[in-house]
Amino acid sequence: MLQVAYRANNSVEDSTGRFGRNGGVFDIFRTLLVNPNTGTQTTSGYVEIGTEPLAVFNGVTVTKIVLDQTCVVTNNAQTCVIQDVLFLGTAVGTVQKFAVGYLNGTAFSIVSEEIKLDDASSIKQMNIQQQGGVKYLYVNTDTSIYRLPVQRCGRYLSCSTCVGSRDPYCVWNTSLSQCVVSSIVPTINSASASVPNGIYQNIHTGVVSSCPALPFSVSSFILRPAPPAFIGSSLELMCNASYGSTITSYQWVKDGLYLADGGRVTGSTQSILTVSSVTLLDQGTYQCSAINVEGSRSSLSNGIQLTVIDVMVTRQPQNLTNALLGQTATFNVTVAGVSPFSYQWQYGNGTNLPPGDRYQGVTTTTLVIPL
Repeated sequence: MLQVAYRANNSVEDSTGRFGRNGGVFDIFRTLLVNPNTGTQTTSGYVEIGTEPLAVFNGVTVTKIVLDQTCVVTNNAQTCVIQDVLFLGTAVGTVQKFAVGYLNGTAFSIVSEEIKLDDASSIKQMNIQQQGGVKYLYVNTDTSIYRLPVQRCGRYLSCSTCVGSRDPYCVWNTSLSQCVVSSIVPTINSASASVPNGIYQNIHTGVVSSCPALPFSVSSFILRPAPPAFIGSSLELMCNASYGSTITSYQWVKDGLYLADGGRVTGSTQSILTVSSVTLLDQGTYQCSAINVEGSRSSLSNGIQLTVIDVMVTRQPQNLTNALLGQTATFNVTVAGVSPFSYQWQYGNGTNLPPGDRYQGVTTTTLVIPL
């Protein structure tokens, strides 16, 4: 078991895996130490922030540790505070990223991401460098060197997933409707900075209820088969939310009444509604209602008018002109629906054609008439 304690400069790891005071490993602490809770600063000496471990990783051997800092927002406040971010390299090729948070003066850890390297071997060295305004974590093992961005904010497509990730580098920008890298930089020797309007982050709790209630839309359509539906077939309808929406629940509605799972209906509270063994009773107008986590807003889709039929002619017989004596006239029909089917060719007045040499195939899809 590894225990990681946050203690200022002049710290080394002892034989038990606990970091203690007795050397000079964390030289980065000597440049500037700021306690985000009190604003106290120091550049030398020994400052103990906490006496208890900030993180405990059972069954993990940590081989390297790197410290970075960023300015984070708590509960969408108007100011951000300096946040320490630790990257721990392990003996199995993973990097644990966690932030050192403060609550009522007490430090605690927030694990926001685990990065797994391809070769899964022990990490020997790690270093953070900034290139073109982007911070990268350089990691090397016995066989490989990796350059990893310290953040992957672009993978979060909504305010809720961005804020809920508790990534210290990521903020939700409402003007861009994107999860972006925080660009808030405190002034020199300052423990905080002003936060522009429309920036959302809540690293210490991850509570997303403060995300703005953004409008969104949903649409519904018949997934398969292509309409109309035939008696006895199975039907699937899809509820689709607008891009970037994080849907927490669905509800399908037929003719203004909520549907419930049971019998031939499944998925009444899912994005896909399935109706098996369709009957004429399934005809009607279907809609889906969706609730978005952003402010718990709901939206109702367009209506789908479902028609159920027994059989449908998909290809009508074609007129035949300029037929010559001695030839044959051939007429074909194609139908869709639930088989088996029965056929009967008729005269134009509705009289059934009699079977025999004069009319061939009068009860099939192809009628042949010798001329």
